[in-house]
Amino acid sequence: MLFNLWTVGLFCLVGFVSTKIADSTEANLQPNINITRGTPALPGDFPALGAMRASTGSLRCTGTLIGPYHVLTAAACVFGMNSDALSLFTMVFKSLRVTGGVGSISRGVRKCIVHPNYSITNRKFNVAVMLLTKNVTEIPFTKLPTASSGSYENVMAVLAGWGTTAQGGSISPVMLKANVKILTNAFVTAQYGDSFVPKVMMGAAAPDNNTCQGDMGGPLYVKGVQVGITNWGLSCTDPAKPRIYARLTSYVDWIKRTLINNPK
Repeated sequence: MLFNLWTVGLFCLVGFVSTKIADSTEANLQPNINITRGTPALPGDFPALGAMRASTGSLRCTGTLIGPYHVLTAAACVFGMNSDALSLFTMVFKSLRVTGGVGSISRGVRKCIVHPNYSITNRKFNVAVMLLTKNVTEIPFTKLPTASSGSYENVMAVLAGWGTTAQGGSISPVMLKANVKILTNAFVTAQYGDSFVPKVMMGAAAPDNNTCQGDMGGPLYVKGVQVGITNWGLSCTDPAKPRIYARLTSYVDWIKRTLINNPK
């Protein structure tokens, strides 16, 4: 059973001004994510996937439209920002190019709500919802799973974004997509130990294909349903070091409560 979060609004709860993604306290963990060796997405593939662009034009993060005013992203993308800092960013939807263009939809960011249990020291609860300055009604909203949708272990998934195409490389000017496999919790735990928390995280990887720098906050889809949010990892292409995604089955109830308790 699926749901679209479109009937309620929200406001964003923010803290101190900051324009940088907080660095991980663990060596070599990369807070920014990108698609490596993906293939170009096609028109209409992911209209609700948006690029979070700074006033300078640079790509900060990505997020998905889950309601008329509401964008789901990673907490690390907006943690510590107040409304003035958020106002420097624009979300660009319905575009294959990170710069937008003809037919694209651009909206400012007003506020955000970061999961109250998020901490940069352990990377759990790395989920947030942003509120746009104007509603978006021209494109379908992203579908989310229910809390009882299962673990998705050993299921093939799709990821998409504009991040770097190689570790340490340049941002892709066009949206890329790639197929990956959601791995068993046992396998991911063996790679990351206590840093991986199966209840709220999932790992995914494929040879040469994964997220890398620049795609933080972006989606992991299974059959058109977003089941994860791009969070962190040790390698962009090594299947033995999978990327870690927020497990949305653990957060859908919080997302619904957040929207209901914070109407526009």
